[in-house]
Amino acid sequence: MLGRLRRFNHFQSKQLVETALCKGRFVSGTAQSHIAPEALTVVGTHTSGPSQGSCWFWPAAAGAAALLLHESEALAEEESAESQPQKSKGWNLLSDSTRRRTFFKYEKRIRDLSPPDKVFDYFASQEREGGSKAMKPADLLCALVSVYPPDLSACTRTGKLAGEQPASKGAPNQKLQSDFFRTVDSDGDGLLSFQEYMMIITLLSIPEQHVATAFQMMDLDDSGFIDFEEFQRVCTSIRSPSRPSKFLRTGMKLQSEQGLSGIYATFFGQDGSQKLSLDRLQRFLNRLHLELVHLEFSFYDENKTGFMTGKDFARSVVAGADVKLIDPLLNKVDELEERLASYQVSEEQFEMFVKLERELQRLEVAIELYNRIADKFDRSDLQRACRMITGHRMDPELIDIIFHMFDTNQDGSLASKEFILVLRQRSGVAQTAVGAAQDESVPSFFRTILQGMGF
Repeated sequence: MLGRLRRFNHFQSKQLVETALCKGRFVSGTAQSHIAPEALTVVGTHTSGPSQGSCWFWPAAAGAAALLLHESEALAEEESAESQPQKSKGWNLLSDSTRRRTFFKYEKRIRDLSPPDKVFDYFASQEREGGSKAMKPADLLCALVSVYPPDLSACTRTGKLAGEQPASKGAPNQKLQSDFFRTVDSDGDGLLSFQEYMMIITLLSIPEQHVATAFQMMDLDDSGFIDFEEFQRVCTSIRSPSRPSKFLRTGMKLQSEQGLSGIYATFFGQDGSQKLSLDRLQRFLNRLHLELVHLEFSFYDENKTGFMTGKDFARSVVAGADVKLIDPLLNKVDELEERLASYQVSEEQFEMFVKLERELQRLEVAIELYNRIADKFDRSDLQRACRMITGHRMDPELIDIIFHMFDTNQDGSLASKEFILVLRQRSGVAQTAVGAAQDESVPSFFRTILQGMGF
């Protein structure tokens, strides 16, 4: 038996575990659930040998792979230090860097594939009296934006579901504060209820250039204002019918017996009788977008130095990419030369890049024109486009980071299609394949409004 295990390829066993972590599912009756990555955590008490006293916990789907990897690791240690005693301590099957990436992809799937109530339940870290969950503003960031644990951070995850291990102690999102949400929160606790979360994701679904049009479509009586009932219908309809949800069975309603609270009350009054104007909505959305940018930068500026590292900037750029494409991009981040990986990126530069991303259509036109004229888009072209669109220069080091990630042929020319695709996915501009197939000329948000109106 030991001979057969020694011949088992250690790399193959680790691949099996990582596959189980990222793609594994188990079936119980007719229900199918994702396997949480921490399900493969090992808690071991080592006494006289590398594999003695170990206590294992795993789902059936991943158990065999985990066992084989454990045995192959133990045998490898036996061959190098068979009789060397080890200190008693807990340990994990995977390295911290592997766990970070695994949890990052696990949380991306929750954001991308789960209904709003499950996303809220996973990332909400607070509990109010009565047992209802609530979000800190930074929890909202993690629910909306794919954030990778900061470089050199001890953080491995940012949320949890019932029965899973808690989010990493000292995770960056647990430290972030927001004055903005305190000023718009009528109850003043700075926490976001599920109702407020639904309201925010509804508003953020509106393409910025189409806010006025969306407002007019929600204003069913053409009064120039939106009342609570009109807005509630859109919030309810934003749940995709292709994602079954317990939303209607969990008591997570938009209005309680005590009336509205939080941001809802700020907009519509506690009794829901006030109305929302277009100007007020636009000002709120502008502040909301700016606050999310600030929270994202603060997430990576873990030590409050006023800077994020170039490596964290690169991860932020690619974090929104499709989960099927994310590993090669993250590998490129790990290959950054030290000059770029440790470069200090200011909040002003980060905001400038996000502004460029929000003007994606203009950037796409600029890239296409340069490619037609010169058959390439080099560093100086990106600098000029950035200055033209944002009014500011991009640090040369940031341009070097972008070209390291997206100069796929290493010929000094940006792979524009790949770059634009990642930015589109990061900013949430990309429509689903189903939505595009239905009618590419109609943004998905407007289809949602029409559904909410009964069309």
